[in-house]
Amino acid sequence: NKNFVEAIASLENYETTTFTDFADSSNNEFDKAEERLLIPAMLEVSKNNLTIVVGNTEEITYSYSGDGTVTFTIDSTIASINVSGNKVSITGAGIGATTLNIEALGTYYTDVSTFVVVNVVKANYSITTDGETVYYNTLQDAIDAAKDGDTIKVLEDVTETGKIVVDKDVLIDLGDNKITLDTPIEVSAEVQIVGDDNSGSGGGIGTIENTN
Repeated sequence: NKNFVEAIASLENYETTTFTDFADSSNNEFDKAEERLLIPAMLEVSKNNLTIVVGNTEEITYSYSGDGTVTFTIDSTIASINVSGNKVSITGAGIGATTLNIEALGTYYTDVSTFVVVNVVKANYSITTDGETVYYNTLQDAIDAAKDGDTIKVLEDVTETGKIVVDKDVLIDLGDNKITLDTPIEVSAEVQIVGDDNSGSGGGIGTIENTN
């Protein structure tokens, strides 16, 4: 009869609506429960900021507790990376700033990520010892790293700002390049300065100029 049909239709609508609501609610709760069951992972690096001179390599370490694979991405025009164990070697390739992004996607552990800001600066000086060349951005950096008897080679025309103290017995090979200073160099050691006219490394004559 009419009342029976209406009752059946009402019941069907009620059950359908209730089932849909329950399914949505059940899935959401399942997702939440699944998320709660993930084991917290950890990903840490030894440094979050790094300044590298073009041509030099700096090393950081990382630690990861999880079940995923750790991946590394960086702008290769600025720096290149090499990963060995928990060590990451970063080599300056071009002047500029970039970010080394490190990420691990877990299965039973949470996804984690971290980063290292990498700033690559110009190589203006170099010191070669036992066949290994290290590059420096400033003259003071090169002097601080030098040992008595080392040769600091000037690679480009450079403008230096601030105080420079030479306290090592070094030779500064200007080549045909020019160092422009805004402060006189303070010398407390035996320093030799040569240019291309007597160092034999090129065709010009290097100079040091104090603007004050």
